Parts: sequence; C-alpha cells; structure tokens
Amino acid sequence: MEALVSEAEEVARQQGIHIEGNPIERVKGVAEATRENRSSMGQDIDFRRETEIDAYQRAVVREAKRLGLSCSLQRSGERI
Repeated sequence: MEALVSEAEEVARQQGIHIEGNPIERVKGVAEATRENRSSMGQDIDFRRETEIDAYQRAVVREAKRLGLSCSLQRSGERI
C-alpha cells in the first residue's frame, strides 16, 4: 500500500499537484477508521464489479506514461 501511494504521489508531484500532509498516513488512517464497515468497494469486489480503484489506477498509469515515469506497481487497465 505504501509503495502504491508513493507512486501515485510522485505522479501528482510531477504534475505540480501539492498534497498536504502525509498521504500514506492518511490512507492508513482511513483504513483504520473504516475497518468495521463493509465498504462499497468491498461490495463491488463481492459482485465482481469494477471498483473505483480500477479507474484511479488507470489514471495514475496514464499520467505516469505521459510524464515518462515508471509506475510498475499500478495495474494498467487490468481489472482488480
């Protein structure tokens, strides 16, 4: 998770997007705060539907390629 977030953060940084705080700690905090929930993404996985992560990762991969960056951990269009 940390490596995936770091890859996305680097793509954002290279685009001039400022991210406040520590995105890794933010992701961990959200995961911790919602650990008892059955998220909509979890339900999508249960029913073999595309998740928002699929769309997010495609966007990160697309922008990384455009910027000439390596983004080896993100899936490039594969269904998760």
